[in-house]
Amino acid sequence: MSPTSCPQPPGAASVDAVLVQAVIAAALSFAHLHDVASAAGQDRWKAWAYPVSVDLLLVAAWRRLRSGDAKAAGWCCDRYLTVSQVAELLGTTERFPRRLIAERRIVFVKVGRHVRIPESALNAFIDAHTVQPIGHRRSSVRRAA
Repeated sequence: MSPTSCPQPPGAASVDAVLVQAVIAAALSFAHLHDVASAAGQDRWKAWAYPVSVDLLLVAAWRRLRSGDAKAAGWCCDRYLTVSQVAELLGTTERFPRRLIAERRIVFVKVGRHVRIPESALNAFIDAHTVQPIGHRRSSVRRAA
């Protein structure tokens, strides 16, 4: 532990600086969006419904990004691997991933003359070709001792 950090008691909530800024921005945008809706002719509750829905959407998006399932939800960029990186990860020569590409057995991206394989496509290929072990079966014929 560094000398400048203070230990927090177990279960204590830490304040996230981004969250504090988001709350301030939400309060300002909330009032502004209400004023815009009022000026556009929305009456009482309709003028408040628009800023509430926008701010709730922003909070939901922030929570999704902070939760860790952002990648699963497709919010983050995928890494694009070179043929040599794929070969190294698979423990093969470069010829094998090149053959997968030539036979169109794996998803790939062409950028000019460069070929890249998304990491998610490599993981999907590995998952599709993973063979699960068969459970150990006992033979009905017993051997004599």
